[in-house]
Amino acid sequence: QPADQAEFTALKTQIQQLQKEVQQLKKQPTVEKEERKTAPKKTASTYRVPTERVYQVLSEATKDHLLSVKNVWEDLLMALPVTQRAMLKASEPMAAGPDLMLIAFDYEIVCQRADSSDELRLNMQNTLSMMIKGYTPEFVFITRESWPRLRQAFVSQHHDRPVAAETNETDDEITLIPEETNEVVEQAKSLFGDLVTIKDD
Repeated sequence: QPADQAEFTALKTQIQQLQKEVQQLKKQPTVEKEERKTAPKKTASTYRVPTERVYQVLSEATKDHLLSVKNVWEDLLMALPVTQRAMLKASEPMAAGPDLMLIAFDYEIVCQRADSSDELRLNMQNTLSMMIKGYTPEFVFITRESWPRLRQAFVSQHHDRPVAAETNETDDEITLIPEETNEVVEQAKSLFGDLVTIKDD
């Protein structure tokens, strides 16, 4: 039948076209592979921790400021837009002073996004100033994994003063009271001479 013959011819033509396309596709992958080899590799971007700013926060940090912030932290998150709240969900205030606050993030990529968002900083300041009257600190963002190293480095450089900052449970608690201990030892030596020995608990 003519209709069947026409369909058969059309089908045959389609098959021939498909075969040509398949042949062309077989040739293309080798070209793509070569292009991929020559394409430069993208290096993973890492967040640069603002060490000096961290030290500034720790220099002015007080326990009262940190406690005040922690008391309103959950309320602060709930007051922010959903996207900003999600960004701060895996974060924690680690130190706070009159003008600066240090916030640690669990994930580097989130820390990076937060640091580049002026809108987030502004919303946090406005909301915080309503919860803690007149308190509008500048925020310093770091990754949580960098916190122990930064804190320890600061303590090493400023061993003459205590650091009012959050410590991780896995880290050694930092207590800076060498001057008081030395005074007690000196007083004891003046009373009892060199018989005094110091025992660590």
